[in-house]
Amino acid sequence: MLNYDSRSEERLAWQDFLFTTVIHPNYVSDLELYGCDLETIQVGYELHLTAAQLNKEQIEKVGKKLSMTEDFNVLRKMVTKRYITNLTLARIAFKKNTDFIQSLELDGRRPSTYSSLVVMIENFYKILMSRDDMLATIGRFKITKASLQDNYKQFEDLKNLYRDRVTTQSDKVDLTKRRNDAMEAIDEWIGDFIEICKLAFEEAPTKLSRLGMV
Repeated sequence: MLNYDSRSEERLAWQDFLFTTVIHPNYVSDLELYGCDLETIQVGYELHLTAAQLNKEQIEKVGKKLSMTEDFNVLRKMVTKRYITNLTLARIAFKKNTDFIQSLELDGRRPSTYSSLVVMIENFYKILMSRDDMLATIGRFKITKASLQDNYKQFEDLKNLYRDRVTTQSDKVDLTKRRNDAMEAIDEWIGDFIEICKLAFEEAPTKLSRLGMV
């Protein structure tokens, strides 16, 4: 399938000008001789409007995804930094407590995927916040249940943002396909229309020139 991302705006703008121009009686009278009346032109114009609307929505979707990606990267950096800080202090605080180390997975194992990292972080905060004995030990590093809850809230925000990014990407793929299909449909119609215009305005080159078909 063709990629219309680069020049779709220019082509759609030209098509809009084209349809605005050819509905003038001076053009229609010549086109009608070749079976291209206002009703036929309207069919092409509807195809153009559909493609233009889908192209607009696709551009907006791309902009939204870029914005979400920037927000996600900023928040991910913040969440990761706070998690690493808490993890490091927990390892120091609990270095002599095997039970705590195992419960919080402080053995140094690194997650290999985003999903496994999410599970590890979630377990770390949930367990630590639920264990008063752990909180009492790690409290000497100024880590409190309240501060952990704040950190966990940011972590939840990160998960939600990631989910929204995945949904937006899926929507973008579907929208891009529909936009491309619509652009192919109007391009095919325009291709035939150009050939008709060349026949209809063979004796009127200025009309072809005005339409950008020379």
